[in-house]
Amino acid sequence: MSYSPSLWSLPEDVDNALLSALSPRELALVERTSREGRDRVTRYRHRSFNFAEAIKRFVPFEHLLAFRQMLRVTGSVISGSFALAFMGRFPWRPHDLDLYVELRHVLAVHDFLLECGYQYRPRPTQLRSFLDQYAQVAAQPEHRDGYPLASLRAAFDFVHIGDRSTIVQLLVTPVAVVEVILGFHSTAVMNVITHDTAYAFYPVETFERLRSLKLKAESGDDRAAAAYAKYHVRGWRNLGAVGRDEAGDSHREFGRRHRFVGDDMTWKMKLFVYQQEVSGFDHVLHRSWALTYTRKNAVLADRPYMRARVFRSHPVCDNSPDVTGMTFACRAIRDEFRRRARANCSGPVWWVEKDCAFIAKAVCIEWTTHFRQAAACKSLRACTVRRSERIRRMLEARARN
Repeated sequence: MSYSPSLWSLPEDVDNALLSALSPRELALVERTSREGRDRVTRYRHRSFNFAEAIKRFVPFEHLLAFRQMLRVTGSVISGSFALAFMGRFPWRPHDLDLYVELRHVLAVHDFLLECGYQYRPRPTQLRSFLDQYAQVAAQPEHRDGYPLASLRAAFDFVHIGDRSTIVQLLVTPVAVVEVILGFHSTAVMNVITHDTAYAFYPVETFERLRSLKLKAESGDDRAAAAYAKYHVRGWRNLGAVGRDEAGDSHREFGRRHRFVGDDMTWKMKLFVYQQEVSGFDHVLHRSWALTYTRKNAVLADRPYMRARVFRSHPVCDNSPDVTGMTFACRAIRDEFRRRARANCSGPVWWVEKDCAFIAKAVCIEWTTHFRQAAACKSLRACTVRRSERIRRMLEARARN
């Protein structure tokens, strides 16, 4: 009787070497092969996507639970190179940790960093006192009309007292953290880590195909040009345009126009931290946006840009500041959210996270269905027009003969 060895008959020591060569999609396929395959991949995920191990340089384990609770309360997120390296299992590790936080929560995050052994290091153009610099930033008027995407209000550097090379960058957003994420130079870095989950906005293109859509012009923007060069060296192809067929294909990440965080194209990965559970609503879920191409011709679609609208004030009261941090792919979605918010809540004092999460989810799902139906109708009309044109040309050719 012959014996055919199985992959899972090998010692678990070889799993890291074998499974680390697979993409996230391929890991999911292996997971479905058998119960043993699922168990081995699950254990591999716990080892390879070990958040406590990945972040220990910046946040030791004894401070990790408090750090995640701080992220939960303030709605802050980790993004940039750290999130990309963590989700992609890349060998390179970033030199600093990019922490995006709303202006109204900056002092709370500042206090936490001080407790973890960090101290403020002013940049050449900043005041030596953090509180003075923060007061100056907070006093600046915010010029916003709800569109286009906002930029950062400020950036603060914190260095660890015990290791001056360990740096946490506190990147201050106006209100909506996701709004600033969508204003990044390219899609490869549109990944965020919250208190509980890691999200990749364009996972297939970023981690499978290693393609990144350039959203800022290189000419006249030295920082964008340097970023494109850095990620080109790391293996990504930076695209300034895609084929017209791809740009109109709603089944492709660079083709679906209207998206939201948590949709079927988002990669969602729960953080595994042994004996730590931090529950609560994610402040980035169901934030929507639109990917648009400025120029299209018969072959290509180029000059891509992100569009997201925000609230100028609280959705249930025009005289109160916005605290939702919502972004919307279009004005109609924003207006529908406001209508439902005012129908379910009498004033800002009664507004709770549960209301925001419930309304945002309902609006996103309904409008996504609407947009897909509209796209299907548009595609059908285009096919009908092309078919009619072919028939017309065929009849004209027959008439000439």
